[in-house]
Amino acid sequence: MKRLYFSDRHGPLVDVLFRGQVDGESVEGLSPLFKQLTDVVLFSAMIGKFYNRSGELVGQSGGELQISAFRNNEDGIVFLLGLQEIGDPAAFKGEADECWDLLQRYSVGGMDTILEWVAGLTEDKFEGVLLEKLREVAIASKKPTTIKIKKPKRII
Repeated sequence: MKRLYFSDRHGPLVDVLFRGQVDGESVEGLSPLFKQLTDVVLFSAMIGKFYNRSGELVGQSGGELQISAFRNNEDGIVFLLGLQEIGDPAAFKGEADECWDLLQRYSVGGMDTILEWVAGLTEDKFEGVLLEKLREVAIASKKPTTIKIKKPKRII
């Protein structure tokens, strides 16, 4: 089963966003911002896609999850991202590795962006900053998107 990972440098941020912890310890007044690790991946990939920023995974100790953890049609978001970027329904063949790899790269870029946003802030300020940035992205994302798709090969 394919797995997605967070880079080594993103581990501390994952701890704050998903576990509400700093250096492995709970912090009074700090609660997790995301209930599922899949939400952290999707959020960071959304940020990476919006800012057209992707990156390569460096190490894997920042956290991991199996793609089977994506639930309630969350994997549909991954396939739509793949279709928009790749433009070929053939990307869905087999395990749709191209789509998952694209999600991974955008997630890395998004986590790097989030790290820049929260640099120098105390953890109790993260939520406000992230909500404001999410609002900015949502407002700016209202423009229509064109998706160019190759016509699938006819199979007979």
